[in-house]
Amino acid sequence: MYTQENLFNMGNLEQSLLETLENEAKKLSDDPKVKEFAKADKDFTELVNKGLASRRGYNLMSVDNIHLRRFSFNSSH
Repeated sequence: MYTQENLFNMGNLEQSLLETLENEAKKLSDDPKVKEFAKADKDFTELVNKGLASRRGYNLMSVDNIHLRRFSFNSSH
C-alpha cells in the first residue's frame, strides 16, 4: 500500500541508488579497461561515419520498403 511513509522511503531508496550509481561511475572512469573500450567505440564510430563499417543490430527492411526486396536464383549476378 502506498502510504506517505512508504513513498518517503521510496524517495530515499531512489536517492540512494542514484548516489551509488554516480559513485560507481566515478570509480570506473579511471579504469584502464573502460578507457580502452571507450577508445575502441570512438574508433569504430569513425569507421561507421566514413562508411567503412556498419553497426550490427536491427537491420530488417521496413514495411514501406518491402516492395524493394529482390529475389534471385541460379543467377550469375
